[in-house]
Amino acid sequence: MLSMPEHPPTPDAESSRDDRRLADSRRRLESIFRAAPTGIGLVANRVLLDVNDRVCEMTGYSRAELIGRSARILYPTDEDFEYVGRAKYEQIARQGTGTVETRWRRKDGQVIDVLLSSTLLDMSDLGAGVTFTALDISQRKETLAHLAALSRRNETLLAAIPDIIMEVDRHKVYTWANAAGYAFFGDDCLGREASYYFADPQKTYNNVAPLFNGDEQVVYVESRQRRRDGQVRLLAWWCRTLKDAEGNVIGALSTARDITDAKAAEDELRYRLTFENTIASISSHLIHIEPHERDAAISNALARIG
Repeated sequence: MLSMPEHPPTPDAESSRDDRRLADSRRRLESIFRAAPTGIGLVANRVLLDVNDRVCEMTGYSRAELIGRSARILYPTDEDFEYVGRAKYEQIARQGTGTVETRWRRKDGQVIDVLLSSTLLDMSDLGAGVTFTALDISQRKETLAHLAALSRRNETLLAAIPDIIMEVDRHKVYTWANAAGYAFFGDDCLGREASYYFADPQKTYNNVAPLFNGDEQVVYVESRQRRRDGQVRLLAWWCRTLKDAEGNVIGALSTARDITDAKAAEDELRYRLTFENTIASISSHLIHIEPHERDAAISNALARIG
């Protein structure tokens, strides 16, 4: 059997409790509104009805200078103001929210980049106004622009370097190449393991193994590799480990130079020097030996030349 409360709440008591809850909720919202690190405001018909302290910090205006004013005060040009009115409010009309990147002009004249998002207060009434959040993204955009410029410079530099530059992951699969790399290995080299291009069994992987264990010394190797046209060429490689921000090995970056012709010229020069030295030695030696011993001496000397 359910027991009834001895003194059921009166309508006035219920109303008072609801009022307190509503007041508490309003205070919490106002506290969030004031303390939020993001700019927050209320706009109706593009007139500012309220803004928090962060909007004032971002713009340099006081609340008194903003409330009741057209939002045009925040924009450097009519075009910026009209663009937001068109682009953002078209999104709001379709889906109830809208987000655009725009520019605001501070009271001191400085222009800042802002990410502006707005949501209808009443989904059934466009005229009831919208709440907006504003995030100052000036520093982020400046950083991105700097990184983009740096990336363009690096790409230009790497494209201009005549040496082959290749990047592999931990599995020794090619993940990046410069123009010279594509020219040598082919446009389909990315995604292939480096050993795919080895012209013969070799110890290249053994030689570079320390790099994949974290060794930061530059490793030099010479490797016979097959060019995109099928011709075998001798490449000289300088290889260095690649690590992420936490120091974990993620692969290796290598530069290579085709030394086939240089090696052939070096071998030819070495042969000529050996030949000339041998001939000089024979000539000097023949003077001091008997005639019947000369044929054997010449044969032995030529055998040493190869």
